[in-house]
Amino acid sequence: MELNLSQVSAFVALVEEGHFGRAAQRLYLTTPAVSKRIQGLERQLRVQLLIRDPAGGVALTSAGEQFVGAAGLLLQQATDARALLARTTAHSM
Repeated sequence: MELNLSQVSAFVALVEEGHFGRAAQRLYLTTPAVSKRIQGLERQLRVQLLIRDPAGGVALTSAGEQFVGAAGLLLQQATDARALLARTTAHSM
């Protein structure tokens, strides 16, 4: 299974912000775009990660609690890999 990093990033931002609107502002996206990314991630993982409230707030499900730590590590590893590649290609040019 391949994970879409933009979906994972939206999930982590949403958890950290606790609200779809604030996560959208942070990511420079619309609220519906953040919602679509989260829905796509949940569909791909075949599990509900969040409990949504009508005011745009969220709470983690037990699956969401399990996934959020791994998601943060995944994003950090992707950042580290990009930085390593940037340093490597800078030296080879």
